[in-house]
Parts: sequence; structure tokens; C-alpha cells
Amino acid sequence: MQPARQTQLALTTLAILALGGVAYVAQPILAPLALAFVTAIILSPVQTGLRCLGLPMGAAATLTFVAVLCALVIAIFLIEPFISDLYAQAPALKYELRRAMEGVRAALGGLSDLSNEVETAISPDGGAGGAAGEPDDDGMSIPTLGDALFLAPAIAAQVMVFAGGLFFVLLSRDDMYRWLARAAKVPSEMFRAADRLVARYFIAITIINLCFGSIVALVMHLIGLPNAPLWGAVAALMNFVLYLGPALFAMTLLVAGVLVFDGLYSGLPALAFVLLNICEGQFITPTLVGRHMRVNPLLIFLSLCLLLWLWGAIGGIVAIPLLVWGQSVLAGLKQPALDAAAPAGAP
Repeated sequence: MQPARQTQLALTTLAILALGGVAYVAQPILAPLALAFVTAIILSPVQTGLRCLGLPMGAAATLTFVAVLCALVIAIFLIEPFISDLYAQAPALKYELRRAMEGVRAALGGLSDLSNEVETAISPDGGAGGAAGEPDDDGMSIPTLGDALFLAPAIAAQVMVFAGGLFFVLLSRDDMYRWLARAAKVPSEMFRAADRLVARYFIAITIINLCFGSIVALVMHLIGLPNAPLWGAVAALMNFVLYLGPALFAMTLLVAGVLVFDGLYSGLPALAFVLLNICEGQFITPTLVGRHMRVNPLLIFLSLCLLLWLWGAIGGIVAIPLLVWGQSVLAGLKQPALDAAAPAGAP
């Protein structure tokens, strides 16, 4: 490899590492800003419709922003009873989970005794200082009012960053795209086409997830799992985080089944959800979303892992929309080069 190529590769690697470090350190600011950007992209059809009605950019951005705030407030009021009920049942759930774990521990007691005997036999001091004591009985701690007050300022700051970022992205998105188009020497319509693609993708996925959550709630009700509507709502939300969300939800259902039911019946909720998720992921979503919106599964998994590590839950939410948007923009950037490289007589 030539020295110039080696230098360029080293500089590119250092730049990527530096960007990753900045993204990790600046997570309290960059994560809500990324969520604001993705939300503005998803709302672009609404804003475009208001502009078509003759409203100026400022009025269209303000009305769209107010509509988002009203929708969030309504969603909080709808979810609050379920959250309050879950918090009220937390002590009972904690007790049931501890009892289930004690049953598992008792079932594995013979294996634990054998392990202790082997450890005692091979330890030079006869196992002194290494004997396993009783596990901590602290268990899971229920968040208190003090915990909520401690986290409130950080959460409020991120909400304000998200709200401010959303409004100003809605207000100046066209100007930002024109500046990027001049810098890249491409038409600004390329960025708007990427917005439309992400918006269509998100609308289709939202409709699918709402129907999927309703079916999950109905199935959990038929099985007899308490709070079936809440399980359906959580299933719909977790389904936005591809692969990792459904896997985590299936494990949660397995724990809930162990707490509520006995015997083999305890695995029925998780099994039913896995079968429904397979049907949704393998047949329904590919048919409704379409092949032109498909993304490489490896890229989806890598982007999810990277952004979940960098930005937590927000990273899991914005990973796929950002990937779809970036892939569309890169395809638009490559198209002029492909057209220039094509033979003059090519169709």
C-alpha cells in the first residue's frame, strides 16, 4: 500500500473513532437532537400538506410542533393509569419473582452442593474465605419518589433539547437541505425524497405495529395474562426496535408466565408472542413495506447495536430511520457518478 493511501486510511480511522467518542460523550445533547431530526422527517408530510394549504413555513412548523405536543400529552394521559397500576403491583410482582427464583435455586440445589464440594476439595485452604454465602436479599428495588426527583432535571433537560430541536428543524429544514445541496452539488430534492421514503416507511411500520400490538393484547387476554392491553401496547412499542425489542419482550413474557401460571402453561405467552412475531416479520411486513424499502439485515443489526451502545433507548428508536435516510441519500449521491460513468448510448 502506498504511503499516501496509508496516511488517508489512518486519518479516516482516527476521524471515525473521534466522531464515535464525541457521540458517546455528548449523548445527553446529540441523542434528543437525533430523535428531533427523525421526528421532523416523519412529520414532513404533515408540514408539506400545511404548506400546500398556503401557510408560510413558520406557521406550518408551529402548527406541526403544537400537534406533536398535544399528541404526546394525550398519550401520557392514556398510559398513566397502566403505569400507576403496574407501580401499585410492583411489590407483589417482586415477591412472586423472588419466590420463583427460590424455587429455581432449590431445584438446582444438588448441582450447587456438588460444585461447593469440588471447590472445597481443590482449594488449598479447604474453601475458607471462598464459601458461598446466602445471596443478597435486597432483590429488585422499587423506584421511589426521591429517585424520580433525582432524575427529573436530566429528563427535563433532554425533553427541552428535543422540543427545541424539533421546532427549529421543522422551521429550517428546507434551508438546511438547500445548504447541503449546494455543498454536495446535488439537487435538494434528493434530501426531500429521502424524507418521503422514511415517512412512508415509518407510517407503514406504525400501522403494522399497532395492529400487531392489538393482536398480542387479544391473544394475551385469551391466554389469561393480566393487563393484556398493557402487554399489547408494550409489544407494539418494542417492535419498533427490530430484533432486539421482540427478543427482550419475549423474555419478559417468559418471566411473566412463570409468575402467573404453573407448569408448562407458563411458557405459553412467550411462545404465542414468538409465533406472532415470526408471522409478522416474515410475511406481513415484507409484503406491506415492499422490497424497495428493504435494508440489509446485517446493517440493521450493526446500527442497532452501535446506537444502543452510544445513546441507549433513544438510539434504538432512531437507528432504523437514520439508516434508511442515510442509505437513500448515499444512493442519490452515487447516482450522478453512475450516470457520468455510463456510456453515451446506454439507456
